[in-house]
Amino acid sequence: MKESGMGRTRLGRFAAVTMPATAITLGLGFAIVQGMVSAQLSATDPFKVKAANATADGLELSLRGATVAASQDDGTNSTDKKSALVTLKNGTIKDLKLCADQPLPGPLGTLGLTLTATGDVPLGATTDLSADAVNAATATLPATDIGVAQSTLAHQSGVAGGRAGGFGLQSAGAAGSVQLDGLDADAYALSLSGLTVSNMSIAPQLGSAMAGC
Repeated sequence: MKESGMGRTRLGRFAAVTMPATAITLGLGFAIVQGMVSAQLSATDPFKVKAANATADGLELSLRGATVAASQDDGTNSTDKKSALVTLKNGTIKDLKLCADQPLPGPLGTLGLTLTATGDVPLGATTDLSADAVNAATATLPATDIGVAQSTLAHQSGVAGGRAGGFGLQSAGAAGSVQLDGLDADAYALSLSGLTVSNMSIAPQLGSAMAGC
């Protein structure tokens, strides 16, 4: 009977530790869905954005600094990171997957979050990705201007950190003419003008989600 009581005590302590952490992680997941994701999810380290493919009517790119949390424990401090701002216009992404890690206090290690949305996911009129790196197995772009002034880009408006004469890239064509297959990005921030999913999963875990993403 003592062993059973101890077992219940251990289970109770485990639940007391893991349940608040799970609630926090689910909150982060809903923040991602609502377009409120920030680099503070993983502080100075980016989180993963992956997809089988992405299509859009247009694409813009400019070089920006990203402001991220300087400390995993204190989101009130910030630091700047190199970043490219990539904007997809009227984008759709297939089999979206987001992975983020957050340290837990003391010896508890890392809390990971994996958010998946299967099938075609419309992203709204504009999708901004502030990224350390964006990779695609293959990329197809319509008519593209490389080296244009940032001031000519639509996503220049209202976004801090831009330079009017800085480097810019813009590509525009018919519906779905921008195609990125095997999208794999290390992102500091993701801003969605809208998101509609029919099959979404938010899965917190004890341990890194990034490692297996």
